[in-house]
Amino acid sequence: MNEGCEISENIISYKIVDVYAGGGGIYVNNNGNVVMRGGTITSNVGVSRGGGIHITGNSTVNMTGGTISKNSCVNSWSISYGGGIYVTNGSSFIKRSIPSGSSSSGIIYGSTGEDANIVSNGGSTIYRDFGTKKQRNSTLGGYDEISTGNDEGWE
Repeated sequence: MNEGCEISENIISYKIVDVYAGGGGIYVNNNGNVVMRGGTITSNVGVSRGGGIHITGNSTVNMTGGTISKNSCVNSWSISYGGGIYVTNGSSFIKRSIPSGSSSSGIIYGSTGEDANIVSNGGSTIYRDFGTKKQRNSTLGGYDEISTGNDEGWE
């Protein structure tokens, strides 16, 4: 995903058979790999996990630029997780510092403000659902890794 690319306004509809559907913007599974160098993932809606990105099945998302904002998870019967990003099943989300010469902001917005990634019923903006479960509601810039092997900058 490069500068100028936009994934926006996708909505996952609630269905009884999959009450935990996620990945309103991107769903990465089966050892998948996504590289985000720029662009935006915005205004997407998941049911309860990963409004912007849902990463599962030993997959990886690497972000070096771009913006993840205004995504949401809507779940009226329980807590939602990962309004912006939801990571599970040994997968990884790695956000590196912006490379020189990039015009991208390289930001994942937290749970407050105009560009917030939002969850219903008290969940978190960014959520890791394996090992020691971790969650975050703050805006991320710079370096961060959410994986099975590394919690640097995460707590």
